[in-house]
Amino acid sequence: PLFLPCDVTDIAALRAAIENVREKVGPVAVLVNNAANDDRHAVAEVTPDYWDHRGGEKFWSLVNSLGVRILPNTAGCHSAKEAVTTAKMAREVFGTSWIKLEVIGNHDTLQPDVFGLVEAARILCEDGFTVFPYTTDDLVVAERLLGAGCKVLMPWCAPIGSALGPINIMALRSMRGHFPDVPLIVDAGLG
Repeated sequence: PLFLPCDVTDIAALRAAIENVREKVGPVAVLVNNAANDDRHAVAEVTPDYWDHRGGEKFWSLVNSLGVRILPNTAGCHSAKEAVTTAKMAREVFGTSWIKLEVIGNHDTLQPDVFGLVEAARILCEDGFTVFPYTTDDLVVAERLLGAGCKVLMPWCAPIGSALGPINIMALRSMRGHFPDVPLIVDAGLG
């Protein structure tokens, strides 16, 4: 794996990071900012126009020029209601129905609240979103997420930020075996 921290408000650093990824692994198809909540600004203030006035060149213009799709994230949400509201705002701001869905259940480990996750996934899928759910490696939860309308699963390999690497390879293999045709994006704790 390649890990590149980057301040997305530093346009030169963002451009350099994306070029670094292209050189090491090939084309960039999706840009994900996994920065969680930002308490410095009211959500309504963070518009494409706001981002266009950050740094020396227009941020939004830069992202558009890179030819990547944006995958907004509901990181930091602790309820299905918060996640649904955040997803709907992200759709308006970023002009995409793609959403990385996170509903955090435990503040210390950032383990997903799988009950809230399934509830939010159902609501968002019914509303036309393409939901990328950050989940545990539990097969029952995976089945419920697929039943709610998700077409992809994002199981963790370890708690967010732990850098432990895969702690339950058997569970990930079991998930692949049970859902051979579902895209799996292993997320969090990669190490």
